[in-house]
Amino acid sequence: MRLQLTLCMLFMAFHFSLVAQKAPDFMVVTTDNKTISLYDDFLNKGQAVVIELFFVDCPPCRTFAPFMSTLHKKMVAEEVAVDFISLSVMSNDNDETVNEFKSMFEHDWHFAHSGGSSFGAAEPYKDGTYGTYFGTPTIIVIAPDGTVNYIKRIFGNNSAYVDSIEAAIMDAQIAMNDTAPATAIVSGGISTISGSGLGGVSVKFTGAVDTTIISDNDGNFQTGSLLADENYTVSLEKDTDAVNGVTTLDIVLVSKHILGIDTFTTTYQHIAGDVNRSGTVTTFDIIQMRQLILGINDSFANSPAWVFDPSEIAISSLSELGSLSFTGIKIGDLNGSANPTGLWEGEERSSNGVFTLSITDQEFEAGETVLLTLNARDLPKIKGYQFSLGFDPATLALNEVVESDLNQLYGSHFNFRFKEAGLLSTSWNVGKEQLSNSLFILPFTAKKAGTLSEVITINSKLTKMEAIDFEEQLLAIALAFEPKIASTENEISLFPNPSKTTEISLAFTSEKAEKVEIIIVNLAGQLIAQSSHQVEVGEQLVRLSTADWPTGIYRVTVVGQEKRLKSIQMIKH
Repeated sequence: MRLQLTLCMLFMAFHFSLVAQKAPDFMVVTTDNKTISLYDDFLNKGQAVVIELFFVDCPPCRTFAPFMSTLHKKMVAEEVAVDFISLSVMSNDNDETVNEFKSMFEHDWHFAHSGGSSFGAAEPYKDGTYGTYFGTPTIIVIAPDGTVNYIKRIFGNNSAYVDSIEAAIMDAQIAMNDTAPATAIVSGGISTISGSGLGGVSVKFTGAVDTTIISDNDGNFQTGSLLADENYTVSLEKDTDAVNGVTTLDIVLVSKHILGIDTFTTTYQHIAGDVNRSGTVTTFDIIQMRQLILGINDSFANSPAWVFDPSEIAISSLSELGSLSFTGIKIGDLNGSANPTGLWEGEERSSNGVFTLSITDQEFEAGETVLLTLNARDLPKIKGYQFSLGFDPATLALNEVVESDLNQLYGSHFNFRFKEAGLLSTSWNVGKEQLSNSLFILPFTAKKAGTLSEVITINSKLTKMEAIDFEEQLLAIALAFEPKIASTENEISLFPNPSKTTEISLAFTSEKAEKVEIIIVNLAGQLIAQSSHQVEVGEQLVRLSTADWPTGIYRVTVVGQEKRLKSIQMIKH
């Protein structure tokens, strides 16, 4: 007598139970107006039966339909003793809609809907008799002796499910006698450290019968029949979307651990923070995390996106298997923000306010050097940020030079790889409050005339935009353009700019004579030079020595007797 074992998950643990109850008989009328009986027409004639619970407008059913068609054609071609029956579980399905479904997907087997008694035939597989019912499509494989050999809801990697269904069909062909080996069906689930089901995990059984199944979005999985009294090794793998859940906030948490400010308290945190798998959490891990966030790399160099506890299980016999559970740990995700389905893009995490970036709008002509200064009034309140800056590459060419006085902001905090496509990404964090209101200055060369507000955006195309305050609360990011300084009757220009000389000139075209102050400050607001000059009516030059100025970016401001006349940014090489 063949022995069937089923492993069922209870609170994320796996337990054995004998499947002693056989499939109940049923009789349905098909959409071809044929009356068929499960036992008399199929099982008693030595044929296995594949039952599909579905309905016409079920999206996963339609996704899986081509795979079912391919499997059925293969069984027919190989003359396998198996028949297929599809039972609708939706009351509004009828002959017309079901036959349209059959025709669309080239399904050449028996179909029945509620008018043909499909509900009664499907009910034993929905009421908990054979385990929890998770919805459509659900596939049941019944052996010729009536044994329910396989039951599984299809969700996820369809080709992997087809393999397990085929394995169950072939197992059903084993002659039923006392010498047939005992088999087992293993089902269960995988969870994250927060207890959410983890989908898309490859669960590999290596041993007498090698098989791989994929967990669905709820973390559930189920094998076909395996030889019960054999050795197996069970291992898990998920290595997609490495950036899922990895943000600048995670870098902040790793930094605090390294500095001893707030050290990790769990083994899982140590595993998640050790992204280079060195055995310790160091600044080298932060470097890899930032490269991932910026889009410089799309994976970790020495680690998959997820690791599992336990990483591997050796089983001497399925009949001796005790309870076990798997926990998925997202590498680089210290605060558990990873989406277990992997679908982070387009989703907005809740925020506790808005961090507003500002740019002074300006017009420019072709050939000009355009200095874009990104400011933020609330920058002293911010502990870290990350975002992508977008620009029109047909209008502006970005030079790989960044000027900033922000503490701990370096060139490695930027990704210039996609500048030809009009994208720059940045990620920064700091341990203490900054006094500056300026993030950084980017120099562009204008390819044609334009206005900054028409060609600059802040977005999440390369790096998801978000900021963190000193309470480690998440903030949304917005961009505002400040109006440019109003024009005056004085025309003032500065050249050369950028300057490689020891002298610059301010050209004045003035309609009145007045005394002006020329004030030069660096990005930190420190005074570099200040001088007074008498400007007469007409055109004239005022020359300023830059011999003692360090290389950098400066703001040259001209103030008249009543108001500021001009403010110009310049680069000193």
